[in-house]
Amino acid sequence: MVGLRYRSAAGTLIRHYYLIDEARNAEEALRQAHATAAQPAERCARSFASMDPSWFEICTITVSPLGVTEISESQRPHS
Repeated sequence: MVGLRYRSAAGTLIRHYYLIDEARNAEEALRQAHATAAQPAERCARSFASMDPSWFEICTITVSPLGVTEISESQRPHS
């Protein structure tokens, strides 16, 4: 799961999270999230809010054999 931060037209900071399946590593997950965020439909859904390129966070979601879902601590948060 990759979090990206946007600034709305009113100046509010908003975080959007993208579920990236089967990325080989954190860098690939971040690239895929940026590619998804850049798609016209996605930009329109965010009302064309501008992305803060200096901030992101990457977490891993795992599901145990017993069905317990866990989200890791952020691997590389930026502020």
